[in-house]
Amino acid sequence: MKNEYHLENLPRLVYFGDVPAESTTHGSAQIYRLLESYPVDRLLVMETPPPTCSRSERRLPAVPYHRFPITGNRWRFTRFNWAARFTNSWMLSSTSRYANHLCRLLDRFAPEAVLTVTHAYSWLVAAEFAESQNVPLHLVLHDDWPAKTMPVFPWLRSRQEYLFSRAYRLASSRLCISPFMEEYYRSRYGFAGRVLYPSRAKHLLPLKGIPRAYSDHRSPLVGAFAGNIGEGSAPLIAALAERLERRGGRLLLFGPQSRQTLQSWGLERKNILPQGLVSFQEFISRLRSEADFAFVPMSFQTVAVEQNARISFPSKIADYTSAGLPLLICGPEYCSAIRWAQRYPGLAAAVTSSAPGKLDAVLAQLEIAEYREAIGRSASEIGERLFSYSTARDTFYEALISATTLNNEHCPTAPSTC
Repeated sequence: MKNEYHLENLPRLVYFGDVPAESTTHGSAQIYRLLESYPVDRLLVMETPPPTCSRSERRLPAVPYHRFPITGNRWRFTRFNWAARFTNSWMLSSTSRYANHLCRLLDRFAPEAVLTVTHAYSWLVAAEFAESQNVPLHLVLHDDWPAKTMPVFPWLRSRQEYLFSRAYRLASSRLCISPFMEEYYRSRYGFAGRVLYPSRAKHLLPLKGIPRAYSDHRSPLVGAFAGNIGEGSAPLIAALAERLERRGGRLLLFGPQSRQTLQSWGLERKNILPQGLVSFQEFISRLRSEADFAFVPMSFQTVAVEQNARISFPSKIADYTSAGLPLLICGPEYCSAIRWAQRYPGLAAAVTSSAPGKLDAVLAQLEIAEYREAIGRSASEIGERLFSYSTARDTFYEALISATTLNNEHCPTAPSTC
């Protein structure tokens, strides 16, 4: 179906989820880029209130955004475990009520399809709503659900699994972030999905010259990391910064981290340089001109996050490879980024141990310009094939059109009850 779709065949689509549809340099960019070319008269974005909503200057141009209030949503982010557990448990049990409420807030927009990301709890409302309206549900699966950051009362854990498995089986399309996720869910639930890697931006300007990483400069190494920092990645970022400092190097951090956040993770070091959030074009341009490699950390914490590490995929790799920068991937043998790199030999420098000596050995390799250029060019070539904007768009549009066509054949006169 490549490049053969017709925009008039795309369904009226409502996106509703806890991942904001906004242009950033982290996970939210995937949804933004999927919807960037969508006809604005056929699209509505519903989002939850702060702290998870989008910023107006980063939204899809001319697309209506509506707020969907969920009582207590902010309490999911509290440092009090009992409050978070109570809030998550309550939200898990309230999806039906919120689905009815969503119907009333659509402002006469009659959706023919529902898109959501399986993150937090709003996606369950979207799934319930799609079933009640008899319209196709399209799931974007970025991380394993539920995450360890979503604790509920013990007697509700089986309900979490039930709701996910039911929605996965009933969905019209299951857009999995990696082949490892698609394989795992297919074996577990008996339904095939589609691999939808994170994509590069639509309006990526031509990049001039060669990256700094390819030159035989004599200055110490400069690494770069982009995105949110979590419990699993913070120790690896700190370890990299420490080893770089011993070699006179620095680490650029691109993302929304405040000084307080960096302090809490032990990342307030002289050679860690926070850059804040920047546009994707500026981010890629600065990677090429200021950095020698891009860092991809995946947690070594085996109990809490092993399953997610096995099947998720770091969305930042799409932008890293568009800069042509060599990748330094640090994670256990079983994690998706390491397994992905093993599928394409020569794609990245890999560290599969948290021992400092292993990291030092790879940094010594990265100090060789010829090595940086070889793996940087390989990453760029593979990235162009896997993460291109057109590849992701066509995969997404094909899923939407196929499901809508099939639904119309089965229910040609099904009215909306909204």
